[in-house]
Amino acid sequence: MLCFGKVEAKVNQVAKGGGDDMISQDVQYIWPTTLWSIPLVGKGDKPTLMEKATLAKLAKIGEAMWLKYRDQILPIELKTDPAFAAEYAADDNSRLNFAFMRWQKRVFCDKFRVPTHEVSFDGGEIPKYDTVEYIWKEFYGSPEYKILRKTIERVVNMYLKRMNKMPPDGKRHKFRTFIWAEVYGFADAQRPYTRTGAFSAGRVTARFTKLKGYGQKVAFEDARGINPPFGRTHNHELSEGNLMLHPSWSATFVTPHRLNSTNVFFAFAAWPQEGPGGLDWEDDSTGDYTLKKKLNIKRPKSEAKANRQKSNRRDDDEL
Repeated sequence: MLCFGKVEAKVNQVAKGGGDDMISQDVQYIWPTTLWSIPLVGKGDKPTLMEKATLAKLAKIGEAMWLKYRDQILPIELKTDPAFAAEYAADDNSRLNFAFMRWQKRVFCDKFRVPTHEVSFDGGEIPKYDTVEYIWKEFYGSPEYKILRKTIERVVNMYLKRMNKMPPDGKRHKFRTFIWAEVYGFADAQRPYTRTGAFSAGRVTARFTKLKGYGQKVAFEDARGINPPFGRTHNHELSEGNLMLHPSWSATFVTPHRLNSTNVFFAFAAWPQEGPGGLDWEDDSTGDYTLKKKLNIKRPKSEAKANRQKSNRRDDDEL
């Protein structure tokens, strides 16, 4: 649970059962961001949600398509669309993965007959070039894709249940889940963005390399804004075989990859089955979630001593 700030701190003079040396404090957190990090591959005899071999195969599929896109498809897109070429030339180290994601959005929309504006995230156009092929059989036709999607949707259902967001009939949610590959080579990164209109979003770490002090992180920006006293950033440590889940409205970015290897993630966004139109923003349980805590803290010694002296004087007066 990422809690960037506290509000409504109410102090009671004496905690129940705590005596004069304790203060009871009721704390409500402002706009908590509920982050889950779940190991999919169990260690030893522990149960596992996904086999290590499945993740390894997914990583190979993702990297192979990324290389094909970089070396064969992207040059065609840049030659065909001068406006996109100019935008790509001026972009930062996020550009390759964002361009790859744009191509994957079109593949997803064509395969599942989804309107492109429903997966745009930022309202940007998702073009279709006549000279580009929008098919990814190695991924969508693989048993690994089915396992990945089933696992993601199972965890998202658990997440929404924790947020007290379940269908009226009590059954599980049915989703429209878009899964896309992200591959990071040396110095690759990703600038902040959100995934609008979805129940939740996240990443599965299929392949990940890190050394002490050198490892990519997913950073969460402060939902309350950038101005002081806010503007905090939470850096989430990554590890291979983990599923990370968070609200779709939370802005995240990926720090630069500083090692000479390739990290492979499968990011996802889970919408209602009917798409973004099936999610009422006023009924978004991840944005309406409230976290409250009751803390018992010790009084400063000098204050506690003064209170005891006052109590003793009162007892003497009564006598």
